[in-house]
Parts: sequence; C-alpha cells; structure tokens
Amino acid sequence: MVQVTSVPAFKRQWVLDAQWTDCPEDVGEIVSALWRYYELGNDNYMLRRSINDFLEQEESGFNAEVWHWPENAMDLPQDQRGWLTRPMSLLPLIEYARKAGVKDDERFIIHYWW
Repeated sequence: MVQVTSVPAFKRQWVLDAQWTDCPEDVGEIVSALWRYYELGNDNYMLRRSINDFLEQEESGFNAEVWHWPENAMDLPQDQRGWLTRPMSLLPLIEYARKAGVKDDERFIIHYWW
C-alpha cells in the first residue's frame, strides 16, 4: 500500500454556519440565494468555495432568484411577484469572510440547512 504523506490527514477549515447563528441578515440572504443558484436543496447542506471564487462570480454578474411577495402582490403583474431573478451582490459575503480572517485563496465551507 502506498501512503501519501504530502497531504496531512488533519486540516484546519473555516466554516460559515449560516443558520442558527449570529450571521448577518444580508449574508444569510446571499447564502440562501446561493443554495437556489446551485440547486443544492436541503440534502446538500455544505458548499466549499473561496473568496476568489465568489469574486469571479461577482465580476461576471450574480443573478439570484429571490422571493418577492408584497402585500399587494395580487394587484401586481405576475412577472413582479413570486420567485424573481434579480442581480445580487456577493460583496457582503466576501467582506464578512475577509473580516473573519479568511484569505482570498483559502477555501471555506458554508453550512446551510433550510
């Protein structure tokens, strides 16, 4: 049996627990939108990316599906209510990760279970 010794078995890993924590509301909304974007659902509750990944996605334009149902929703045209595709900035998530000490090239896990 060949043993790989260049990759340690133990690693430190950043984890953003986006549910049931003090995660900022705007970051939580971004995480929720990412789950819809990547079609992760409730069975896939971890996403591993780097700040650089999100910067690339931000630069190319991130369009997220967001729920919009105001009180007068039934008075609005159908294309202005329900799940709507809107541009969304990933910068609050990026800045939150940087503020925590995550380096741009480090991958971190986002844990979200809706």
